[in-house]
Amino acid sequence: MDPRAQSDREPMAAASEADREARRAAEVAVAGRPQGDDLRATLERDGVLILETEPFRLPDADFELIDRQASDGRSKNWSFNPHTGDLDGVVGDDGVSGLKAIMSRYVTWSQQLIGDFFPGYVDNLELGRTSLRTRSVQEEPPLSRRKDDRSLHLDAFTSQPVAGRRILRVFSNIDPTGAGREWAIADGGFQDFAERFRHRTRRLLPGEARILESLSLTKCRRTDYDQIMLGMHDAAKRDRDYQATAERRFVSFPAGATWLAFTDQTPHAAVSGQCALEQTFYVPVEQLADPGASPTPNPNATLSASEPSTSSAAQPTSTSAVSNPSAWRSSKTSALAAASSVPVSPSASPSDAALPASTGPPAQQASSTS
Repeated sequence: MDPRAQSDREPMAAASEADREARRAAEVAVAGRPQGDDLRATLERDGVLILETEPFRLPDADFELIDRQASDGRSKNWSFNPHTGDLDGVVGDDGVSGLKAIMSRYVTWSQQLIGDFFPGYVDNLELGRTSLRTRSVQEEPPLSRRKDDRSLHLDAFTSQPVAGRRILRVFSNIDPTGAGREWAIADGGFQDFAERFRHRTRRLLPGEARILESLSLTKCRRTDYDQIMLGMHDAAKRDRDYQATAERRFVSFPAGATWLAFTDQTPHAAVSGQCALEQTFYVPVEQLADPGASPTPNPNATLSASEPSTSSAAQPTSTSAVSNPSAWRSSKTSALAAASSVPVSPSASPSDAALPASTGPPAQQASSTS
């Protein structure tokens, strides 16, 4: 066995032993189509939300097409750029047009979903990449520790800075065998995660963001916010003790389920599952129901805990919470919390302060690892 693959399995193996001893079901809000107010407040409060909606359906011919494709061995999923039509991660040209058609349909379907359930996000919503995830979480070793989605993490992108935009992802379990897709959610949410890893991050060095962009290592200008989030992402995935011992709860999304997550807010890990579609969106902070509760790149602010508005007008009336492996809402992440004493600035460094934090929307950039 590849020693690297073996070492990558160790943190998850340790966590799995602890899970068997005390496996705790998690709780998530389940929401139907809103009447009046949209569901932004619920999603921003909890970080994860299951939608009661018709599933994204694929005919048998599409599944046969997916089964015939081969991965390039370097990518953990097939990644589609809806702006350019490029598809990455697939070997050969046979069937590529069919895969693009499947993923294009999912782009349109996801956009409609956002419009129906979260109309407050639609203005200035930025469309990111689409991924088709066919690797078995349990049976196939990760490509690297950094690409190991079985490790608890928050999403942050190496080559794709977001400059404070929120990372919102729409997931659909399309597994044709009917198997569920299971996640682990870390107790304590963003606040506990940041308190543990913030001291392992750093701000950008003078001129660093300019150099990264000029070498095409980033697709636009990286900010201190991106640097800090990326540092916490990497530190968590490298921390064997954290991965083995962190308290977590589990949620199983059944076949056909659709859920949304602010994956830069909710520390999560894949536990099982194989076939899923995912669409990324970038939400400007000002489009949130409670912008003040978001981790912010304001130079006069810090990544700190804050409570969102809890006015009755902001709360949808069509949600319910279930406490079983198919639904989750962590009591400790009732707010979009953040905890770090490190101030963040939209400028990459003092020498770059006069330059824009981002020279182009993330939606048009290359795929990144989360």
